[in-house]
Amino acid sequence: MSEFFHNLIQEQDVLLRAALLTGLLAGIACGVVGSYVVTRRITYIAGSIAHCVLGGMGAARYFQVVHQWDWAEPMLGALAAALIAAGVIGFVTLRAKEREDTIIGAVWAIEGRRLTPSNQPARRSRPDRQLSPAKRKSR
Repeated sequence: MSEFFHNLIQEQDVLLRAALLTGLLAGIACGVVGSYVVTRRITYIAGSIAHCVLGGMGAARYFQVVHQWDWAEPMLGALAAALIAAGVIGFVTLRAKEREDTIIGAVWAIEGRRLTPSNQPARRSRPDRQLSPAKRKSR
């Protein structure tokens, strides 16, 4: 432990001081922002926007492969989806009488479901692996 403080005081060890100062400032900033997020009940916002970003990346890649849109990079799709999700959350929060966490959860569910293939039939087990009625009764 004394070696840590000795290296912290030395003039040539700038990296250690910068890392310590960065950690202290990040701790203060995260504490303030975390308290605000918990108080406002918007803890879903990170998951919601992250899932929208994944959908945006997938949509951009789809347009690249299927429609040969070379400019549709996944990073651009991620940015567009994040901005759209934040805009929708902000707009609905200002206009609706619902709590913010309810709106954020709804955006999360809608955005995740929108890019999921829903027109495909459910997978069924193979017919040769199904039990005959006589074998079902014996179980």
